[in-house]
Amino acid sequence: MGAAESRQGRGIDQDHDDQEKKKGESSTGSGSGTALAVGAAVGTALLAVAWGVSRYRSNDSDDRDQVPITNYFQDLPDVEIQKRMKAIGELVQLHSPHFICFQLSTFRPVDVISAPLGNSKLGRELSVTETKVGSNKSLVVATSHLKSSCADPNDPNSQYHQFKRERLLQAKEALTILQKYLNVIFCGDMSWNEKKDGEFPLPDGWVDAWTKLKGEEKGYTFDTKSNEMLNGNYPHFRMRSDRILCNLKGFRLDNIEIIGKDRIPDLSYQRNKKMLPVLPSDHYGLLLTICT
Repeated sequence: MGAAESRQGRGIDQDHDDQEKKKGESSTGSGSGTALAVGAAVGTALLAVAWGVSRYRSNDSDDRDQVPITNYFQDLPDVEIQKRMKAIGELVQLHSPHFICFQLSTFRPVDVISAPLGNSKLGRELSVTETKVGSNKSLVVATSHLKSSCADPNDPNSQYHQFKRERLLQAKEALTILQKYLNVIFCGDMSWNEKKDGEFPLPDGWVDAWTKLKGEEKGYTFDTKSNEMLNGNYPHFRMRSDRILCNLKGFRLDNIEIIGKDRIPDLSYQRNKKMLPVLPSDHYGLLLTICT
């Protein structure tokens, strides 16, 4: 089993954005030990995390070789962070990860190629790792966090339009770097909103796994309406911020679903004089399964 990590930061507001870290990293592990190690790391070291996982299922358990890939983003570092990290570790164990992608962590994996993206003042990077899957097929998994979209898009004097240009350049640069690989999955918090940013600049051959498999079905991963943890924290806001983008020649997309929507039992916190439930993250996760 392997793991991929990106230490790009994330912030719904500018204060969080200013705290983002710079390094991007990746590591490898084996079996359930990987998930246990992740659980330990997230319980003690992380302030915010975006992660992706995949697992390899042999023919002993299915008549197909399957590799699920998950993307997950975590923020609100002041809210029950250790218990939420433990919950994310349990989700990692549940899905038996082959790849795990983190952002803004102090976990230091190995075997990673990191490339800086544009002129980011926060040191945003594209982190890439490669492994062999199934019948020795090469699979590349990459992760990053593009420029956040916290400014007001309706205010012509806000920084939103500057952020939008930076985000577009970072997206194009990351995809250009990844074009050389035969089978590649790029997951992360893209901070993208089609209503304001237009279509994501996917080159020929690339697909957005959610729209490819779900069509017009909404796939909000940051949703202040359905995520009770966010009630009272933000205005009404729904966005498919987190995505899994694919350019695959030797694999096919099988299924994608949203995960991490259940509250943590017997856990709540107070915000703006309201008692709110606690979820593993203020973002939902995505679980993608690809097959050989």
